[in-house]
Amino acid sequence: ILTDEMTPIEQLRAIYDWVQNTTHYEGEAEENDAALAAYIGFTEHKGNCFTYASQAQFLLTRAGIDNLIVVKVVPEGRTDISTHRWNLVNIGEGWYHYDCTPRKDRRDFFYLTDAELMEYSNSHEGYGTHVYDPSLYPHIE
Repeated sequence: ILTDEMTPIEQLRAIYDWVQNTTHYEGEAEENDAALAAYIGFTEHKGNCFTYASQAQFLLTRAGIDNLIVVKVVPEGRTDISTHRWNLVNIGEGWYHYDCTPRKDRRDFFYLTDAELMEYSNSHEGYGTHVYDPSLYPHIE
């Protein structure tokens, strides 16, 4: 899905689009093993947000792009709030949010600043979609 002629941002977009377009959001996945989650996504083309983040992590790493998986913070004892995982990426311009998991509202979560992602997250009633502990990750643009 990548060519030598692609810029780093084009590589990010190609990986993002490929993961979104080849994986179907379905059910649950083993959320303790990124390699297994990525494998299931690559072979069965289905999974949850951890599958999407794990596939992206594998492809980004293979492309030589720095990346991390972010874990949504859910308050202790709150079973009514779903977990979520997504990626951070750095192509030499700093860290940005990169969430390949498709949304019902078709929102694109490609290469977002922290302010952009938090604006979306905080716009939802109740607990935000992308609440995380910034102290656990590098500074995000």
